[in-house]
Amino acid sequence: EAGLTGSGTQKHDLGFRGTVGARKHMGPLTLGMYYQGELEHQYANLHVTSMHGSSFATTTADGSAAALDSTAFGGGTGNNAAINAAIKCNGDGVGELAAVCRQDLKVQQPWNIGLGMAMDMGNGMLVMADFTHKAWSDAHFFNEFYDDQNVVSIGIQKTMGNMKLRAGYGYADDPLLSQVKQGVEVATIGGVSVAGNTYSSPMYGLFMSYFQAMETPVIYKHRIAVGLGVESFLGVPFLSLDAHAAVQLEEEKCFGSGQAGYTSSSFDVSTVAKGIALQGGLASAGCTAADHTKATVSSFHMGGALTWAF
Repeated sequence: EAGLTGSGTQKHDLGFRGTVGARKHMGPLTLGMYYQGELEHQYANLHVTSMHGSSFATTTADGSAAALDSTAFGGGTGNNAAINAAIKCNGDGVGELAAVCRQDLKVQQPWNIGLGMAMDMGNGMLVMADFTHKAWSDAHFFNEFYDDQNVVSIGIQKTMGNMKLRAGYGYADDPLLSQVKQGVEVATIGGVSVAGNTYSSPMYGLFMSYFQAMETPVIYKHRIAVGLGVESFLGVPFLSLDAHAAVQLEEEKCFGSGQAGYTSSSFDVSTVAKGIALQGGLASAGCTAADHTKATVSSFHMGGALTWAF
């Protein structure tokens, strides 16, 4: 399931991926590894802008056609034509509806490599550690916002009778690119001119930087988890319970200053800002004068499962 905040709708798609792994027992030590392929989803009509078809014509508030000043694209008519040829738009309707452009998005979850170990310390104590590499730079859509990411997790389990008490800690580095380029998969964004006309603009670095802050700020680094396992749950010998609760500690990130010095494509030959804030930015909010957005993120999750062994 995917949805874009303020620029799209909610869509569903099915995708498939494969995983292959192996483990080796060496006395009290167990080593394991796995490879997991990419998971691809293709969402139809997910990203919505105000461009209609292959034309950059716009509409006024009363639905009548209005010409778009080519300076909004920073490159004039020639560049507009080049963008038109590169963007597939699913437009329909008449009047004001004819100004709607729905773009398809192909989104891939990355391929992953995982390595792990578990050491039986005796007396019911088990210590575990995992390392996962997530190849975001090869994942369609996300590679425009993320760099590769490494995740390290450690855990401990204590067996007491039919109960297993668990605790763990995980660290994930921040995958967000400090500098993003003009959008490829999300190629345009809708806007309203000072005259009240709707238009679609190429997804310049400024817009991509804001889109990065709005749609993809998975920036928390620290995760703490506790868990419980119960064998013979409710006295049923072939039934077991596993449950957990975890929290991702709050993290903050500022967006914009990394765009300083960014050189855009030929679509953006104007002298406007290429992705940094104007008029002082967020210097008063713990960021810099070049930052335009600040994201604060935290989360928690809980889960449980019943396993029937036969």
